[in-house]
Amino acid sequence: MVKVLVLDEDSVRRATLVDLLAGLGHDVRGMARANDVLDAHHSRAADLVVASGSFGGLAGLDLALRLQKTPRPAAVVLITGPHDAGVEQLARTREVPLRGCLSWPADAGALAALVSPLGPSRPLAPVQEWSGAAFLESLRGPAEAFPLPRVLFLAHRVDAVGAVVWAGPGGTVRVHVKSGRVVQVEGVSGLFDALDTVDPDPCDLFVGLGSALRAGAPFPAVMEAVTGSVAAWLIESAALRGGEVWFDAIARPPSGAVAIPVLIPRLLAMGLAQSRTDAALAREWGARGHSPLAVRLPDDSPESRWGLDATALRLLKVAHGILDVDQLLATTAGRAQEDRGPALRALELLTLLGLVRVEAGAPITEEVALPAPGPPVAPAPPPDPHEARLRSALAAMQGAHPMDLLGLADRPATTEADISSAYRKVSRWFHPDTVFQSSAVVRGLAEACFSAVNGAYESLMAPGGLPDAQRFLALRKAGRGVVSEREHQASRVAFKRAELLFRNRDWKGADVLYLEAERLDSSTWPHAFHALRCGALSRRLPLKEAVAKLDALPVPSSARRAEVLVVIGNLHKLEGQQREALQRYRQALEADAANHDAQRELRLHQSRAVREPDSVAPPRTAASAIASLFRRSSDPK
Repeated sequence: MVKVLVLDEDSVRRATLVDLLAGLGHDVRGMARANDVLDAHHSRAADLVVASGSFGGLAGLDLALRLQKTPRPAAVVLITGPHDAGVEQLARTREVPLRGCLSWPADAGALAALVSPLGPSRPLAPVQEWSGAAFLESLRGPAEAFPLPRVLFLAHRVDAVGAVVWAGPGGTVRVHVKSGRVVQVEGVSGLFDALDTVDPDPCDLFVGLGSALRAGAPFPAVMEAVTGSVAAWLIESAALRGGEVWFDAIARPPSGAVAIPVLIPRLLAMGLAQSRTDAALAREWGARGHSPLAVRLPDDSPESRWGLDATALRLLKVAHGILDVDQLLATTAGRAQEDRGPALRALELLTLLGLVRVEAGAPITEEVALPAPGPPVAPAPPPDPHEARLRSALAAMQGAHPMDLLGLADRPATTEADISSAYRKVSRWFHPDTVFQSSAVVRGLAEACFSAVNGAYESLMAPGGLPDAQRFLALRKAGRGVVSEREHQASRVAFKRAELLFRNRDWKGADVLYLEAERLDSSTWPHAFHALRCGALSRRLPLKEAVAKLDALPVPSSARRAEVLVVIGNLHKLEGQQREALQRYRQALEADAANHDAQRELRLHQSRAVREPDSVAPPRTAASAIASLFRRSSDPK
């Protein structure tokens, strides 16, 4: 006998299922609310939950996940209706464990087959959440279920100290980690193939480093070669088959071990860039273009500790609400194939780390296999005309400004009444009620479009939303980029650090940070100005090129123009070009008569010009001194 809880809001369906299961000899109770099921399961654990009605769709998947997190998980059978197409596939994508999925009205024999093998002695294993140090330390299983890159990413997030161990047919491999970096690798050969100074090939990172340094190899070259080799091997380790993987929290690297100077996520990204070309990624992901995807964000650490680059983070955030791979790539990288390389690498990395899960697509083949002869197949239903329209509209909405979404970007002046009128017009095009008879995919597309239009309306009607939007449109019309608040803050930090290095005359260090500030926020005038000035001082830019770019730099005022001219004059002065420097200082005073730097430089030049004749005059003789005395005495008073 199996303890069963039946969940359905409809009393008739609920009573039908209860009678059917009770007739099979099981202990059955009926519930109308999901919370009642959870309370009943906590008080008296059930072996099986049968959810039907509205709980056969997404709500049923959420219930199944919550039941797996209880001390004794319960199996779940979903009974779906006509509008729940694709729920079973979505469950596989999201890794939701289901006992089975049936259509209503449920077949008695199929339901009996799902219930009969299940008993109290066969509870389901809990869902592996891939979260937290406790899960990491209890992790143990086959390499297919626990790939090394994903385990290392979890160890990086929770800042674990220990070793990821793989005991396979070819031996034992240990990858020691500390502070989010790889410290030692044992049992892997070929890490020093790029160096000719290590002989024989060691299978120990620490031993190999010592051998290479004793052989006279420079330390930077050794670390660069080893970092690339470790990165490539970690990507290859994702394909390991057989053996067992676990995390050894007691293991410690040898004393004096040197950490790989790259965080684990960046190390994996480096390995992907080395081992996978853009063309290969485009072929592989092209076969999975219409595959659904699901996102699992880590809950054991903040976003700042994940160690992902900006492209991967943006793709991860955009993936929420995206239906398939094609839509995700079109949203993040556009339609041009040459622009998809970074997005494809980021998607491959996120999949490798387990943050994005994509249902496998059709295999890639060079030839098209002809189907075997068989009975005639009924023609496929015609495509829904709404699907292409909604997919195109949703792709255009991703990242668009609210004024563009409501069709108000070209108006010279916009009022709140205009926004309300445009919202009523546009929302009618995407309201979910207009496609209520279509498939679940089409309804989901309509809901996503409608949600984007609602968000645009709310942002514009919020306090200060309309002035901000009008300011954005004015900047865009003038050809100036608009920078997010996060990028603006990051550029300010880089600029302040560059100023400190500049005051300490570290031209090269300051130049790198000025360029970073300009990259993050090119709309702020001082960023480009200081990047050009420091580029000339650090010799990144030749003087002639730097002066030409400074001359062409657009300035907001005459005072700023004077600052630019003074800097150009200083650069000429450093090169010994005194005449060109004086010309620039005079031009600076013409632009701004109050510029103190130009005034000071011209005064210094005049004082030097007065002293120079005395310094080059011939030595005075007695005769010349007497002649000078008589000239002064004969001068009229």
